[in-house]
Formats: sequence, structure tokens, C-alpha cells
Amino acid sequence: MTTLNFDMILDVNKGEAWKVIADFAGISVFHPAVPKSYAINQSERSGLGAERRCELSNDGKKYIDERIIRFVDGKEYDVVIYGGNQMPPVNNLIVTIGIQELANKHIRVYLQANYQPKYGPIGTVMNLMMIKPFLSKAMNGILLGFKHYMESGQPVQSFGTLQAAGLFA
Repeated sequence: MTTLNFDMILDVNKGEAWKVIADFAGISVFHPAVPKSYAINQSERSGLGAERRCELSNDGKKYIDERIIRFVDGKEYDVVIYGGNQMPPVNNLIVTIGIQELANKHIRVYLQANYQPKYGPIGTVMNLMMIKPFLSKAMNGILLGFKHYMESGQPVQSFGTLQAAGLFA
């Protein structure tokens, strides 16, 4: 099992931050690799069982479908990818996104990914060479995108948006 942890301290209101994080269907406003996201299968935009499609290309031809499998209102939730045509080469990928209130009106936003690489020993090598670096870049991008969106109010269009803002090299 591989576990990746990322977090960031921000000087933003916890209630406003949770409102953005909890809008599961609206992740495209701060995820630099998701140009469009929306609720699917007549689910709610948030909460336990909510489902979304994340389009990974501007034409919508590349996508993943995700579902919230655990939801603690005001704190965190767990997400699984259950469908799509861009499935990662891992088993049991669960991503937790959450928020913690700190002193002096600061918050800690955190992401944790737990997964098992597919393909046995070859998957272990793939994990070190490709999967872990890819997921690390994506998770850092999500946190930086969230920071950019919360501080500027401007949606993140791509990693280029973060680079232009001096947040991502």
C-alpha cells in the first residue's frame, strides 16, 4: 500500500473554504487538470454517495467518474474513482480531502491518497517511476489551485494558470 500526504496552511475562512471543498461536483474551479466537472447519475452535488464526472480534456473525451464513500460534514470526505476511460493503474485508490481549523483564523487543507499499484513487481517499479510522481504533481496542483481560487476568486483553468500566478513551476 502506498500513502501520499499533502497539506497547506491558508489564511481563509473555514466556512467559506469548506463550502468550496464540499461542492464535490464543482472541483473544476480549483483542480488544474479538470477543465469541467459536474454531478452525474442524478446525484447531489455533495454528501455521501454524491457522484461526479471529471473531464480531463477540453473536448470531454477523457474522463473519470468518482463517488464520495465517506463524508464528515465540515471536516473531510473520501473519494473513489469507479469509472471512466482514464483509470489509473492502481487498485483501491481512496483520496481523502479535508480541512482543519487552526489558530489565528488559519486553516489546514489536506489530501491523502492510499492505493495499491497493479501488476505486481512491475507495478511497484511503475509506482516509483510514474504513478507516485504523477499523483504527487496532481495533489500539489489541487492544493495550489485551491489556494489560488480562495485568494483570488478566479477559477483555475490549467497548470498554466498556477504557473502564471507564480504558484507552480
